[in-house]
Amino acid sequence: MEALNSIPCVFGYSAVLEAHEPATPGSEIPYRMTLCRGKESYEAFTWIPPFATNSVWMPKVHVTEVYALTHDFVTCPVVTQMVRTKNAPILPLISTCNDPLGLVQRLKDVVNSIAATSLMDFVNDVFTLREVYLHFWTCPASQDYHHAFRGGLAAHSIEMAERASQTTYSSSDDRDFAIVHALFHDIGKIMCYGKGGYTNYQDLGHELTGIVFLHEAFAALERRWEDGAIGLRSLMAGLWKNKGRHPILAVGKLVQAFDQASVEQDRRKNKGPGRQPWVARPCVANVR
Repeated sequence: MEALNSIPCVFGYSAVLEAHEPATPGSEIPYRMTLCRGKESYEAFTWIPPFATNSVWMPKVHVTEVYALTHDFVTCPVVTQMVRTKNAPILPLISTCNDPLGLVQRLKDVVNSIAATSLMDFVNDVFTLREVYLHFWTCPASQDYHHAFRGGLAAHSIEMAERASQTTYSSSDDRDFAIVHALFHDIGKIMCYGKGGYTNYQDLGHELTGIVFLHEAFAALERRWEDGAIGLRSLMAGLWKNKGRHPILAVGKLVQAFDQASVEQDRRKNKGPGRQPWVARPCVANVR
């Protein structure tokens, strides 16, 4: 791609830097990048060489972009400046394209209903984790039991978070804990099998794997709200089942009920061996 000149139209915005690599050999502009900024992922070009990226977090950047005109009179975006940023929350930057079920927008809507800023920041931190950003939308919720399809984890988790958001609680904190717990209760499955087959994390179980997996995000939450981090760890690790105290015990039981309802609904919809719904026999008194 050879650029003749720039068109006097300059944009500045935040984006997720999904790729940054050498362009096609012979191109006048040496590097190409893939940027995601909410509604779409798209390709841009730049003279800026790739910088070292963290293996844990997806890089968020603020870029300045112009449009260049190629020799065949096709315009293309060219990034002229780029700086890393930690301030931009990642959820508004996740693409809503190629999402026929509207899961991304549904996720954004339910997270926006969280009142506690610390927990909303935690959710954004989790989705900034590279493995979550790359695999949450493709991982099945199970291998063959329920929501056992590509994207099943996202569908199941977001459905549960929506159920949690629509339930009445004794406090807004209880509601927020329920939403976040519902959203991430199976997140450890990404490490157990969601990247292409079973791993040794399967032996640990997906609940404890989730705690290990989200260590960096929990550390950030603990700095912002220590009690919140303790409560959420208790929920996600399943400790509420034997050491729970009100209201964590109540929140854990509610989310467990949402989980069971979602699983049963999916198994009945996708009928197979052992998946036929139970039907009550007619009452004897009504039989003539």
